[in-house]
Amino acid sequence: MKLLRSRKSSASAPTAQPAGPDHVQGGDYDQGSAYGGYHQEPQLQTPVASIDTEHNDMIYDIQLDYYGKRLATCSGDRTFRVYDVSNATSAPEAQPTKAKSKNDGTEENPGYVLQHIVQLPEDSVAPVHRIAWAHPKYGSVVAMACQDGRVYVYREELLPNGSQTHWQQKYVHTFHQQSVLSIAWAPYEYGLCLASASADGQVSFLTRMKEGWITTSYFLNSMDGAACSSVSWAPYNSLGSQGAQGPIQRVVTGSINTAVTIWEFSSESNQWVIVGQPLYGHNDWVRDVAWAPNVGVPANIIASGSDDHTVRVWSQDELGGEWKAHTVHTFKSPVYRISWSLTGTVLSVASGDDEITFWKQRSATEWVQISSMNEQGAHVIY
Repeated sequence: MKLLRSRKSSASAPTAQPAGPDHVQGGDYDQGSAYGGYHQEPQLQTPVASIDTEHNDMIYDIQLDYYGKRLATCSGDRTFRVYDVSNATSAPEAQPTKAKSKNDGTEENPGYVLQHIVQLPEDSVAPVHRIAWAHPKYGSVVAMACQDGRVYVYREELLPNGSQTHWQQKYVHTFHQQSVLSIAWAPYEYGLCLASASADGQVSFLTRMKEGWITTSYFLNSMDGAACSSVSWAPYNSLGSQGAQGPIQRVVTGSINTAVTIWEFSSESNQWVIVGQPLYGHNDWVRDVAWAPNVGVPANIIASGSDDHTVRVWSQDELGGEWKAHTVHTFKSPVYRISWSLTGTVLSVASGDDEITFWKQRSATEWVQISSMNEQGAHVIY
């Protein structure tokens, strides 16, 4: 597993941010170039750390915490592991380091430290498919989704000696009857609430209340019972999130029936209801959906990735208005995961060709690739 971050290049080369750029800098200005007039040769950024996780099975998911200082991994070996990667992510002037020098047998600073290995309970025999960090307001909390339909919640706590920590299981969510395919923590303003999307077609909401962890609500994503493959929360300050009775919780879901569906929680009926009509545009399984962060943009923007090899971006400029769709790109293989940068200006796409690409909007209907990343490193294009 590789970690990459941006590093300042030589004086003649532009600054690059391959792991999630929010802006473009440097390069020679050329009116005939493909993106905003910038023209430069692709550059290769090498990994700053290579992590041998020592998992005994496939790694299904990896997630950095809110501050980008700790990395959590989960695997088919029924464990999750937590690494301190602050040396690899917070020292932009440092050079890439190796985990071990074979010449003299000495250990160099690898840029990461394995802090915890946590084995799930013995009665859990299913692979761990997804892992997600909660907002740090609630401490160090992670949730894990398993193939058997269970969702585990763990919290990092101090041991009695007060100098070390361990991960304590706080709850096992057993609502779903089939594999949980996606999990997402709500914006922290809504409390400690976890949405889980399952192959049984349902989306459930697990909330930490005074009485403990409670399944506060759920809904069937489609009447045909099709598997719900992904779920993403609307930002707390997004267009339409504030109503007369207070904040309105909304999520978007993706399904194997090709639909992208927006839901909101009705305080009057105390249940989730569909907003408008499902959005159709894909012609195969929608693998992932991601609601873009709202940073000064008076619009709702949602990205969806599909087995039809495309990524589509849906935008709504006014509350209750029409959702307009644009195809970002047609890839050579299925699109498995998508994610927005913190400012919502760059979209990352993980596809089945073992490459992650980064895209930025050039005009109302056009997106341009600005970089790509694979096992060898990151190529900065624009």
